[in-house]
Amino acid sequence: MLGKGIPCTVELSREGLSAMMGNQNCRVGITFTSSPPQEIHDCILRSEAATMVYLQQHNSIPTPKIDWACESDPGNPLGVDYILMEKLDGNPLDWQAATLHLKEKVMQQLVAIFLECPLGSFAFALSRGHKL
Repeated sequence: MLGKGIPCTVELSREGLSAMMGNQNCRVGITFTSSPPQEIHDCILRSEAATMVYLQQHNSIPTPKIDWACESDPGNPLGVDYILMEKLDGNPLDWQAATLHLKEKVMQQLVAIFLECPLGSFAFALSRGHKL
């Protein structure tokens, strides 16, 4: 249980612990037995859609065009949140199978993206209207 009695599980097997370690970082996955409130899901969906629209409008980072984003709504016939977007050409990256040359190329591309779109250019709104 977390601090406020929220039930959850943590993978602590030998294999799980080995996968969590990396240099000076440790990543631990926590699985909750219940989902966050629907308002949180809606906020995440709106944030993802708005981020992609922002990227399309303010730089050259390849980003799928958003056709529609639907958050929780009793009138939604699918019954789930979704973002309808175009499919970009390309292949998923398999980091474990990638060659050193490909990994270096990907890292160079990520650096170029971060330089083109610095963190300060985003106005991240928190739930209470504060900005980071």
